[in-house]
Amino acid sequence: MAYIDKHGVEFSDDRKTLIKCPKDFHGEYVIPNGVTRIGKNAFRNCKGLNSITIPNSVTSIGDEAFSSCRGLTSVHISDIAAWCAIFFRGYKANPFYYSHNIYLNETLITDLVIPNSVKKIVGGAFCFCSCLTSVTIPNSVTSIGGSAFYECSGLTSVTIPDSVTSIEDDAFSGCRGLTSITIPNSVISIGDHAFFCCSGLTSLTIPNSVKCIGWNAFSCCSGLTSVEISNSVTSIGSGAFSGCSGLTSVTIPNNVTSIGDRAFYSCSGLTSVTIPNSVTSIGDGAFYGCRGLTTVTIPDSVTNIGDAAFYNCSSLTSVTIGNRVTSIEEFTFCHCSALHKILIHKGQKERFAQMKGIKRYAHLIVEKEDFLNEHAVISQILHKHRITCFYHFTSRKNLESIRKHGGLYSWQYLKKNEIAIPVQGGGELSQGLDLYNGVADYVHLSFCESHPMAYHHKQDGEDIVVLKISTEVALLDDTKFSDMNAVDSKCRCEQGLKGLKLVNFAATKEKFLTNDNPLFKYKQAEILVKTHVPLEYILNIDEF
Repeated sequence: MAYIDKHGVEFSDDRKTLIKCPKDFHGEYVIPNGVTRIGKNAFRNCKGLNSITIPNSVTSIGDEAFSSCRGLTSVHISDIAAWCAIFFRGYKANPFYYSHNIYLNETLITDLVIPNSVKKIVGGAFCFCSCLTSVTIPNSVTSIGGSAFYECSGLTSVTIPDSVTSIEDDAFSGCRGLTSITIPNSVISIGDHAFFCCSGLTSLTIPNSVKCIGWNAFSCCSGLTSVEISNSVTSIGSGAFSGCSGLTSVTIPNNVTSIGDRAFYSCSGLTSVTIPNSVTSIGDGAFYGCRGLTTVTIPDSVTNIGDAAFYNCSSLTSVTIGNRVTSIEEFTFCHCSALHKILIHKGQKERFAQMKGIKRYAHLIVEKEDFLNEHAVISQILHKHRITCFYHFTSRKNLESIRKHGGLYSWQYLKKNEIAIPVQGGGELSQGLDLYNGVADYVHLSFCESHPMAYHHKQDGEDIVVLKISTEVALLDDTKFSDMNAVDSKCRCEQGLKGLKLVNFAATKEKFLTNDNPLFKYKQAEILVKTHVPLEYILNIDEF
């Protein structure tokens, strides 16, 4: 026979299972000691329930046990270790789904310290517990269960010890307040959705112990700007970093063999990616919507490039494809509107031109050896004319910003991304001319250290510094050369070797020229670097 207490709550005859609470119950309820199981739907639709006390004896809570308990505001327990061992059959088995608050011996917990006796934090243990701001996990814990801290939106810090070997599915999913996380060198696997939508995370280091990154593990971490992935990782799961719109660059380690479907989907801020020779397959939509990506090199190890892998990479200008690729699907490079060069190995042009995803771009195919020869000729010309570096002048006040943002950017990029610099180069007229001549998204460099425009700025009292830029930028895919100032109406401007041959090197070496000298304009020949000159190319940045 079932037992019914004075509140009308039904129990099993041995009083170890709480079966059902009446829907019309109102107020606080204290579950008696000795109860080990709260049954399926036990408190379902108890909308008047506002507080529940759960004893240490409870070991499992059934599916939907607290479903629709919208009035529940507090959960009271007396032992964290016992709570960490409860088996929850789904999200709505946990009363935190509605209460969001946990009280330990009548005190609201915000800084959770897991006791040393706990070996595993079970799945869903603290899900939806938004009152938590910090969690300290002891060295006794080896596993953080699935959804253990799911949607703990108030959580800002977590200490994970080096005893933990696995972070299971959804463990910290939806912890939007989490700004940093240190994954210890003991963790072998990071589960699916483990840090999904942790939008406050800004940087991430994945240690050498990790072998695999699960599906959507860091998806929608929109605040993430940098990721260090260790060489131990062999696979990057589907959607692993999808929607990480703040991510600007990523280096895939040498042991990764596959990049999963949608792995970097819609990483719109991504400007560079390094794919190693270990990778054999790039999944469907792997880099779909990476609108900041300008160049991609697909190594010889890759045999398969998935459909829509680079779909809508609208800034992608050149792709280098290895010789082992056997198929490129129809939509692989669809809507790559800026694409103007596909580099392949010599003798492969006819084969690639027949692939579904390349047919429409057959006219853009360049055999790689020819391209490399062009690079060699560019280097030879610069060496012949003793060009050891290029020059860019700027205000000393801009140096801190240049360091902070990782190099020089075109004024158009700075404006688009709302990056303010102390002293903007050129006024509205200058920017208007750049737009008219199609060079607004280029960083302008000079062949001569004593540029006439720098002289005028110094005369106006500005504290001008001259940055020395590596000649390596001349070999970047989109670099152009102009025979005079790129906005001059008589300027000739071309890309690569064709452009470099326009430059009058004798004029660039003249030290003093008046503006009526026929060589005056040619002294102002420019090197135009698309969008960004990375900090590592600024040779003398540490001298200021």
